[in-house]
Amino acid sequence: MGNKTIDSNNALFTAIKYIIIAIPALIYIFNVQHYALNLPHWDDYDAILYFLSDYTKAPLPDKIALLFSQQNEHRILFSRIVYVLYYGIFGDINFRSIILLNVFILLGLFSIIAYFIKRAIPQYWYIAAAALSFGMFDLNNFENADFAMAGLQNYGIILLFMGSMFFYSMQSNKYLVPAILLQALCVFSSGNGNIGAFFIVLFVLLSRSKPKIIAALSTFLIISPLYYLHYHQPETNFFTMDPGKFMPFFLHAIAAHFDNEGGVLIGIILLPLLAVTLPFGKKMTIKNNSLPLLCLTGFIMASMGAMSVFRGNMDIGNSYSSRYFIYSHMLTAILFVFIIIRLQDKKKILVPVMIVWGVLTIFIYQRNTAYGKGGFEWMQASLKNYEYNYPFPEAAKKTADESCRLNIYCINDHRQD
Repeated sequence: MGNKTIDSNNALFTAIKYIIIAIPALIYIFNVQHYALNLPHWDDYDAILYFLSDYTKAPLPDKIALLFSQQNEHRILFSRIVYVLYYGIFGDINFRSIILLNVFILLGLFSIIAYFIKRAIPQYWYIAAAALSFGMFDLNNFENADFAMAGLQNYGIILLFMGSMFFYSMQSNKYLVPAILLQALCVFSSGNGNIGAFFIVLFVLLSRSKPKIIAALSTFLIISPLYYLHYHQPETNFFTMDPGKFMPFFLHAIAAHFDNEGGVLIGIILLPLLAVTLPFGKKMTIKNNSLPLLCLTGFIMASMGAMSVFRGNMDIGNSYSSRYFIYSHMLTAILFVFIIIRLQDKKKILVPVMIVWGVLTIFIYQRNTAYGKGGFEWMQASLKNYEYNYPFPEAAKKTADESCRLNIYCINDHRQD
């Protein structure tokens, strides 16, 4: 009887853990489903409709070239493969379907990070996973959540990076093929894809598996330079090497999970806190299977650093854009994991820290929800109220008319959906 009671209590506790972890994801999914429309927004006109119009008319060699061609300062191969596959299967494009696909990409990304968290802190993984869930599924992600092109690129590149690292982490070399493919795809799927490929190499080097080192290093050395073949830097005035501009931009961006008004100050607090909690032991040994999370941290910091240099000449308010929040959310959860690793042998300190962090997490989530709901409503209203939701309506109309003529997507069929 006693064993049955213990088993029942354990089962109930396990169920409660998973329910708490799932709640933010369910709320996120409900809002995406409620607000998403089958209408293009900003870069959707160029990255999806204009691209597919060119792609359908091009001969085979040009089709391949188009897949690798630039979209502004990026190459977005993964996104374009998705667009082409969707169009090939269904015979048209549906922005709402792409948006819902992005939800599954985010769920997959969350699952991989939670897997690595569980390996690093098996005793407390569910607490850190809950904090990660309240961050990654925060409604203030509304731009990526409700903007087909943005979500697919911004969520997709991180999934490719984490997916490659996941397969490289497997003991059997039979997983090298998907690891290599995802690493190569990562390079060509966003401006920070090369950063991801580099940290994959670093992860494999520190894992000390000779076949994996050869595979990851060869992929990086062969594929990464190809990204810059026929590459041209777009003419913008966003780039700056002035530390007085890119440093506030960077600090504001990495602190975005917490606050807008105090972004720079919070960033100044976060950086040294992250530095002192990095899970290194004596002789710089890495503690608790935390290497994947360390590499993810490096990827986040380098990505945000590059963004701050290439966009730092913009108004600092642009650093607090929901398109970039996903990086701050992940970084905050990883910081929590590192704190747990540091304090796991000091339970008298650890328990109060986890309680305070939990209260802070819920408070931030609740506060950000109002901002996120407003963002969802703004996005939906913009799509409904503006005939062509694009900086240059005449160009958008021309693109939309051509895509309709080619039976790719007819915007007038969906305005009243």
